[in-house]
Amino acid sequence: MLGIGFAAAAKVGLLLIIALTIEVLFLGLTVAAKIGEAERSRWQIILLTGALSLLLPVGALLALPVSRLSGDVLTDSSRSD
Repeated sequence: MLGIGFAAAAKVGLLLIIALTIEVLFLGLTVAAKIGEAERSRWQIILLTGALSLLLPVGALLALPVSRLSGDVLTDSSRSD
């Protein structure tokens, strides 16, 4: 979705990044609050929230090889139906 936003216009992509950052921030706060309700120590809350926050950049790194594929490979335009 971010790629589509940047393809449309740089300002649109920037607004999408800001919105996604705010969304992830509040998601992290919610997770930390819920973990805190489970009577966990402060260090466990920090470690669990930190580990969960690493999933987003790790997923982006894992998707990087796919982003370098040509459009023909992704859309399979060579098929004739």
